[in-house]
Amino acid sequence: MPTNPAELKKMRRISTKQRNRLKKEWYDAIHEAAPLWLQTAMELSLQTTHARLEISRIKYKIKKPNSKACGCVWFQVLEETPQGKVYGILYIHRQKTEKKEAAHVAIPIGDEIKNIIDRSRDNLLSDYVVHRLPAKSKRKISKEVNHVTQLTPDYISRTFSKIRDELGCCDHLEKDQRPTFHEIRALSAHLFDTQGVDPQSRMAHTDAKSTKIYTKNHIEWVEVPFAEIK
Repeated sequence: MPTNPAELKKMRRISTKQRNRLKKEWYDAIHEAAPLWLQTAMELSLQTTHARLEISRIKYKIKKPNSKACGCVWFQVLEETPQGKVYGILYIHRQKTEKKEAAHVAIPIGDEIKNIIDRSRDNLLSDYVVHRLPAKSKRKISKEVNHVTQLTPDYISRTFSKIRDELGCCDHLEKDQRPTFHEIRALSAHLFDTQGVDPQSRMAHTDAKSTKIYTKNHIEWVEVPFAEIK
């Protein structure tokens, strides 16, 4: 053939992201107006750098790390480290990068994460740290969740955006430019970076500068250094 037909294909134009970064003052305003379950989700996202899907899956307790669950393994005796007390390990399986070894992240549970988890507990029986009992008319379990008290990632995002718009803190921006719940991840990375902590391994990025990879239950986990955002 004299020509390559593939070269005649018109490439689809890919638009760049339009969303603005979430400012700390916007985060604080939305957090103050949010219900407890959303405050918990926002705080966990800020401390772990992880997004709505991983946050919605975090369980109060899991027996052992595995590739299909996010949750806490608590130490029988807390560990004293130069950086602070460590009560256990929060294991997060980041689905977006599941084919890469950095998809499995082990985050030490210090005072900040423990306080978030403790504060989230209420009189509602649930395995999930971020939980809420929907109205009786809406208690049909979504395919995305395993229990009626577990929240879908989409519901977390929509509620965050609803409160953001009700407060009007981003009214000067077009709808598609306003920061969503996902932008907490970038804010978290920025705050860790300003503290001199490399956020890459925590975010399950494979280009991390400093990571410690170890095998537990036949799964490779990236153990990140102890760090907290005060």
